[in-house]
Amino acid sequence: MSTMQYKIMVCTIISCLNMKNFQVVNHGVSETILDEALYVASNFFDLPTEERMKLFSSDVLKPVRYGTSFKDDVEKLQFWRVFLKHYANPLNDWIHMWPENPPDYR
Repeated sequence: MSTMQYKIMVCTIISCLNMKNFQVVNHGVSETILDEALYVASNFFDLPTEERMKLFSSDVLKPVRYGTSFKDDVEKLQFWRVFLKHYANPLNDWIHMWPENPPDYR
């Protein structure tokens, strides 16, 4: 690991600890690819509940899982999220486990 890579890693860790998030810009992924990925992901969430539930799991170690969660914060606000998580690197090791629907997800 180069010195620059190490510095980037440390800054990312500090950002995550302090700010709870970060955004990567100028990463070289085209806006077209990002838009297509968001479009296909939104199509997954438009599927009937029964289809999405095929991937439901509360096991955080599963490489592909659909779920939902609530989080109460200090100000008594509730945050609700629905998510699909899956491994993707290296792609060939994981893509066969990704959702079969919508058909263009993979």
